[in-house]
Amino acid sequence: MDNKDEVKTAVEHDFEGSMFIADTDTVSGKISGFLVWDGFAGLSQTDRQKRLWDVLRKSLGAKAVQVSTIFTYTSGEYETLSAA
Repeated sequence: MDNKDEVKTAVEHDFEGSMFIADTDTVSGKISGFLVWDGFAGLSQTDRQKRLWDVLRKSLGAKAVQVSTIFTYTSGEYETLSAA
C-alpha cells in the first residue's frame, strides 16, 4: 500500500461516507487533496482541519508528515467549487 492509499484508508474509515480525492507531488512526495464529507456541515474550517488532523495523526502516526494540504468541503460546497 502506498502512502496515498494509507491516507485514503484512514480518512475514509473515520469519515464514513466521505469522498477523498488526492494526488502525490512528484517532487516532494507529499500528499494533497480534497475531503468531501457532509458531516462537515456547520463546522468552521478550523474545526474541520482539527478533526482531520486528529484522525491523520492517530491513524498514521509519524507518517502524517507525508500529508501537505487537504481541503475539507461538504458535498454542496464541493459541487459549487467544481461548477466554477
